[in-house]
Amino acid sequence: MRISSRDEIVERIAKCQKILQSNPGSQIFAALAEAHRKKGDPDSAFRVCQKGLKMHPDYGSAHVVMAKINLDKGMYDWAEMEVTKAAATGANTHAVALLRSEILIYQGKRDEAASQLSKMLKKDPSNQQVIDMYEIATRKNINKFQDANIVASPIGNIAVKNVPPPNPTFFGSANRVREPLAPVERKRLSAIEVLKQGAEIEGFVGAALLDSKNKKTQSHWTGELSEKACIDMSKSILKNLQSGLSDLGFGELSTVLVGSAGAHLYLTKHVDEVFVFFGDGSVNQSRMRGIASRAVADYEK
Repeated sequence: MRISSRDEIVERIAKCQKILQSNPGSQIFAALAEAHRKKGDPDSAFRVCQKGLKMHPDYGSAHVVMAKINLDKGMYDWAEMEVTKAAATGANTHAVALLRSEILIYQGKRDEAASQLSKMLKKDPSNQQVIDMYEIATRKNINKFQDANIVASPIGNIAVKNVPPPNPTFFGSANRVREPLAPVERKRLSAIEVLKQGAEIEGFVGAALLDSKNKKTQSHWTGELSEKACIDMSKSILKNLQSGLSDLGFGELSTVLVGSAGAHLYLTKHVDEVFVFFGDGSVNQSRMRGIASRAVADYEK
């Protein structure tokens, strides 16, 4: 069952929880975990799925869900382990192969992913999902998914938009050699462009850049939360953390993700500056961390 809107997801969670309460051994736990994942709560999704898999270790669909959860959390090796377990149970072969390819791309193993996707295309040359992922796998000189044409997908984590379809004659012939795509040049971003990347995050409130003395130099604010209060809070967190890490000999601060019921913030350091991204209670922490860190990686002072 495909669910998309937040209301539908909340309703789905309530129904699944009711079934589990009356029948704790039900395999509905996998659907509940997937609903939590789509709601943007990977921790709850992980707990539910982990508990269910202890009772149903051979439930392939649950291993697929767990693989997606680990992928969302950036735990690529664990995601690969789960998708391997799913394949061993005989779960949906196509879905598992597509998910495995996605994981391989995130691991940086694009050649291996392309080889697997090429085999899938020979069997089903018109499958748009496979074609889109193959386009990603065969692109050269890109940092993860920094290309502007790559966006989030409800199926897994990646998809392509505005990309010309591959030459259909290539996929219809096993003897045709594909010409490599032109390299994608990595775009460098200014500070304000990095801050504005936060607008891609559902639940985004604002973002700010702090200098080496934790003084705000730039900001981009769109939400209702107080900009001053949020930035003051981040300064306080930075001051305490930097002092504590130094005292313990842990080295310099790199990244911090803080979550609460009403707000979330992600701090990531770039040389002597710190970017801070803020979201409300509905923000998906994994997505906020992913978008923010990739934007900062392309920052050029």
